[in-house]
Amino acid sequence: MGTGTGTAAAVACERGAKVTAVDAAPGMVARAALAAPEADVRPAALLRLPFADEQFDAVGGTFVLNHVGQPRDALREMRRVTRPGGWTAVTIWTVPAAPGQALLGRAVQAAGVTRPVHLPALAPEDDFPRIQQGLARCSVRRV
Repeated sequence: MGTGTGTAAAVACERGAKVTAVDAAPGMVARAALAAPEADVRPAALLRLPFADEQFDAVGGTFVLNHVGQPRDALREMRRVTRPGGWTAVTIWTVPAAPGQALLGRAVQAAGVTRPVHLPALAPEDDFPRIQQGLARCSVRRV
């Protein structure tokens, strides 16, 4: 989920996996399709995945939860499409941000970049501590 440039999708394909990769950004979908031509790459929003329940053996997202306004709902959606006994794996940035990440954030802010109006901001009630224990406590039960 949130395949970005398709690097992870390409590696998974090279290792023999049947890969479906999605991203909400059309430009990333195009880049991922070039990086992983064996994968089924398509546009999709993480909060509304166009897949049946329990469709995949493994679902992963690298830093994608940091880019959605409702990370708890995103985790639930990832779990929804993961078969029983399958794997859902994610990576997240810590909060507060590491020094390099904080520097990048300040540079983006100084450049005057603003959040697109169609992307929701993270509401405090949707947040969770960006540490292993916080992620583990975040509800990912089937809904």
